Order: sequence, then C-alpha cells, then structure tokens
Amino acid sequence: MPGSFSSTWRAESRRLDLETCAVELVTAKSLNRHRFFYEGDRALIAIGLSGERRGGETRTRHFQSSHRALGGYVMALPAGERLDGWSEPATRCSWLILYLREDYQLAGGLSLSTLLNRPYMRTNAFELVSLARRAQMFMARGSDYLTPYLQSLVTMILLDEDDDAAAPPDPTDGPLGKSRIERIKRHVDAQPPGTVTVSDLASELDMSPDGFIRAFRRTYGVTPHQYLLTRRLAAAGSLLRTTDHSLTRIAMETGFASSSHFSAAFRAEFGLTPSQYRLARR
Repeated sequence: MPGSFSSTWRAESRRLDLETCAVELVTAKSLNRHRFFYEGDRALIAIGLSGERRGGETRTRHFQSSHRALGGYVMALPAGERLDGWSEPATRCSWLILYLREDYQLAGGLSLSTLLNRPYMRTNAFELVSLARRAQMFMARGSDYLTPYLQSLVTMILLDEDDDAAAPPDPTDGPLGKSRIERIKRHVDAQPPGTVTVSDLASELDMSPDGFIRAFRRTYGVTPHQYLLTRRLAAAGSLLRTTDHSLTRIAMETGFASSSHFSAAFRAEFGLTPSQYRLARR
C-alpha cells in the first residue's frame, strides 16, 4: 500500500497519484483537537502551507517537537519510520503532503535513501512553502510541469542544510565519515559557485582524486561532479526565485560559461528552463 497520513482531523483532501509518488493537499475544516499518525512503505514529506496551533506535539524515534506555527514547517520521514502526535489548531491549517516510492528519482541522480536516512524537521522554511504553493497551483491545473517541479522541490528540501533543522539528513555512515563530510560542505560553501573542482576537494581531504571519487560515490550515491553541479544549480534556482538578475548574470555567478550552457544544464536537472522556473515561481 502507498500509505496515507491518518488523522482524526476533519479535513478536505485532494490526492493525485503519479508514477513514483503521490501528492495530497489537506485543508482543515475544524479547529478541534485531533491526533495524527503515519507509518508506511513510502517516504513522506509534509509541508505546512498555513496555520498555527494552540498546542501539540509531533513525535518520531529521533525527536519531539511542540512548535506552534505550522506555516513554514517541513517534515521529512524515511519509509518505515513512525510519526505520531496531536494538535489543537488555532487557525485554519493546510498541508501539502508527498508520498515517495523507494525508486523516486531526485534531480541530478541523487539517491533518496542516502539523503533521507532519518526523520528531518525544519521550521520557518518560508521559501520552501512558497515553492510548495506553486506545486499546489500546478496540481489544481493538471499541469505537465507538476512532476518535474515536485522533483525539484523534494531535492531542494533534502539538500537544505539550514541550522534550524532538528535532524538534517546527513550520509555520515559512508566511507568518508562525518568529519570529512563536514569539511567538504564547509569548503564548498566558502567558495563562489562553480569555482570548486573535484581535485580541490580531494586535496582538502589529503586524498588522491581517484580514491576520493570512489569514496564520495559510495557515501553520496553520486559522483563529486554531479554533487557540485547540483549545488550550483540549486544556487542558481535561489537567484531565479529571489532576484531579477538576467540569465546571463546568473550563469556567470554560478560558474557556467554561457547562458545557453546554464539553461541546458538547468533543464536537464529540473525539467524546466530557467525562464519557466522563474515564471512558475512568481
């Protein structure tokens, strides 16, 4: 069974089943206290679109949360993990919930099981909520853009490294180990997009390039080149969402040789051209 989010909440729900995922929009019909539960064979990502609660608690094996604001709240749960809790809404609440099959493809060939290996929670993720609202619009229209847009959204959520995450997904059990992974992230984040090379990362860890590539792929499930490209395109996506910079300027700022090269890479990654992505975001 694909699984579904169970609740004693009186709510309106619209669900759309796609090839490797299902997407569900849930909106409260009452402010009564309710309980909720999820445990299924699909990974779950729940994005709070709006609402606040007077009280409540969300529980997994890894953490408990008693946050009040539901708008900007993001929860990701690996398949087979249990989630339960209770909530007493103070205002009308709505959620976008994604159910992801094990073979769900992330942008850039990234592995779902590697990036989502334990429950993840973040609050105040308002930029992600804005993107989720656009997915809601595509869902209502039956747009052909929905599937690639969801792929982009899920990838951004799981690559997010905000310090506000209570349990950020981190493949620390791979051959590189936690300390080396953190060194890679710090090194990439400290440099302008597009300037870091695979040789730079290998040198940072005092490894040979070949040995580093093998260890990195076993840890992340993708090559270092694919990882760096995905990080550059995520940075470009942020600029598309938050600025009016030209595509040429964004291409230069994220390390692409030309706007055409940037556009081709962006479309291959996210299924939309940069212009389509920017239009969909606004």
